[in-house]
Amino acid sequence: MSQMGVLSVLGTDSGHAGAKIGGTVIAVVVAVFVLVAVSIVGGTLFAYIQYYMSSMRAEAAIFLGVLFGGFVGTFAARYACDAVIKSYSGKAVFIVFMLIGAGAFALELNKGLDWQSVGRLGQWVVIAWASWGLFWKEEAV
Repeated sequence: MSQMGVLSVLGTDSGHAGAKIGGTVIAVVVAVFVLVAVSIVGGTLFAYIQYYMSSMRAEAAIFLGVLFGGFVGTFAARYACDAVIKSYSGKAVFIVFMLIGAGAFALELNKGLDWQSVGRLGQWVVIAWASWGLFWKEEAV
């Protein structure tokens, strides 16, 4: 791929292409770390609160917690990237999220689907939807 091809993928027309490429690499690392950390903490807290504060079944509380964690984790990843990095490609972050999710989906299919797998696949769908809106459509400046 030529240099123009790389620059067009990253969405920069001129100027500080090196800064945008470096920012994109850092954004991918920061976004994945923040997404995982916030998804685990947020989803677990949500599931425990739902389970202990309501008469909801444990499986339903865990499922909703997983979905909530993925949603909040994606928003936290976008906020962290915007707060830390001045210029990056949100589309590249979205593509990395989708590649990670596709790998996880392939692993789930390989070992067979059960009710826990449905929760993890649901979380991937929520992350895909939220990251499409936050990273793909709302390209960082």
